[in-house]
Amino acid sequence: MSIFGFRKRKKREKDKREEQKTDVTEVIHTGVDEAVRKKQIEQDADGNKKEIVLEDFTPVITSESMEQEIEQPSYDVERSTEDCLEILKENCEQIVETKRFNENAKIEYQAVSEYLADVQKVERMEPKERKLLDNAANKMLQLSKERENYQKREITTSNPCFRTIRLHDGQMMDELKHMRENEDYRKLIQNDMRQLEAEKAALRYEYDSLPAKQRELKKITIVMAVIVLSLFVLFFAMEQGLQQDMKLPFIMTVVMAAGIVTYVFYEAYRNRYERTALEKKLNRAIQLLNKVKIKYINNTSTLEYSYSKYNVKNSMELEYLIKEYSKAKEAERTYESNKDRLTHYRDKILDILTFHEVEDAEIWLHQLTVLVNKEEFAEMKGSLEARKQRLVDRMNDNAKQKDQCFEHMHQVIAEKPELKDALLQLMNEYDISI
Repeated sequence: MSIFGFRKRKKREKDKREEQKTDVTEVIHTGVDEAVRKKQIEQDADGNKKEIVLEDFTPVITSESMEQEIEQPSYDVERSTEDCLEILKENCEQIVETKRFNENAKIEYQAVSEYLADVQKVERMEPKERKLLDNAANKMLQLSKERENYQKREITTSNPCFRTIRLHDGQMMDELKHMRENEDYRKLIQNDMRQLEAEKAALRYEYDSLPAKQRELKKITIVMAVIVLSLFVLFFAMEQGLQQDMKLPFIMTVVMAAGIVTYVFYEAYRNRYERTALEKKLNRAIQLLNKVKIKYINNTSTLEYSYSKYNVKNSMELEYLIKEYSKAKEAERTYESNKDRLTHYRDKILDILTFHEVEDAEIWLHQLTVLVNKEEFAEMKGSLEARKQRLVDRMNDNAKQKDQCFEHMHQVIAEKPELKDALLQLMNEYDISI
C-alpha cells in the first residue's frame, strides 16, 4: 500500500473516533510544557545567552499530602438514626464524586495513552525514515522561522487592528469618506447646540427674573398706597382743624393715585405678557435643542459604531491604518511566496507519520522542535509516562476510597438494619449501583 493510501485510510479511522476523543492538543501541549518548563534563557554580563535550569518550586500542599491528612471518622460509636442517615448521605456523595473524577480521568488517560503510543511509534522508526522526518521538520522549522520574522513586523495585515479592514478591503475609502462627513456634521451640530444652549440660558434668566419684578411692583404699590392714605388723612385733618379748603390737594392726590394704579396695572399686564412670550420662546428653544440633541445622539452613535468597528478614535487614525494596511498587504505578497514550500514539507511530514500509523499526525506539526531535538523528545516522553502513571495511581486511590465508602455504609446498616430501605433510596437518588 502506498503512503498516500495509508494516510487516507488512517484519516477515515481517525474521523470515526473524533467524537469520543478529548482535546488531545491541550494534553500534548501541557505535557511538553511540563517537560521543558524548567528551562530558561538568560544573558550573562557580556550579553551572551545561556541556558539555565530553574528549581522546581513544588507547592507545599499537594493532593497526595492532603489525602494523608484526611482522617476517617470512626463508625464504632453508637449514633442516632439521624446521624446514621447523614453518614450514609455523605458516603453516597463521596462515591458520586469519585465516580465523576474517574470518568474524567479515564478520558484524559485515553488521550495521554494514545499520544504516548504515537511517541513510541516515532521512536521506533527506521533510521532512514527518521532522518527523512527530521530533515522535513528542520526545513519546515526554517521556513516557519522566516514566517515568524515576518510576523514580528510592527505592521502586518493579520494585526487585530486590520481585522475589519481586511474584511471590507474594497470599501474602505468610502467608509473613510463617510466617517469624515459624519465628523464634520457633528461639529456643526455641536455649534448649533452651543448657540441654542446660550439662547435657552438667556431666556431662562429673563423668565426667572419676572417674579422679582412682580415683587418689586407689589412693594411699590404698597408704599404708594400708604403715601396716598397718609395724604388723605393729612388733608382731612388740615381741613377740619384749620378750616381750609383742601379740595385741590384731594383732587391732586386722587389723580396721583389713579396714575399709580394705572402704572401698576400696566406693569402687571406687561409682566404677564412677557411671561407668556418668554414661555413660548423658551419652549421653542427647548424643542429646537431637543431636536439637535437627537441629531447629535444619532450622529455620535453612528460614529461610535464606526470607531468600534475599525478600532480607531477618529478618521485620521483610520486613514493611517488604511495606508499601513496597504503597505503590509504589499509586503505579504513576498511572504506568501514560500507558502508552497512550507505546504510541501508539511504534507511530507504527515505522509511519513501516517505511513507509520501515528494516530494524530497533525499534532506533530506543532511539535517540530521535539521531533528534531532528542533531549526534548525524551523529556516529553518521560513527562507523558509520569502523567499516565499519576492518573493510574489517582484512579486506584479513588477506587479504594469508593470501597471504603461502601464498607462504611455496610457498618452503618449492620448497626441500624432499619435504614436499609433508606440506603437503597439514597443509592437510587444518587444513581449508585453495587
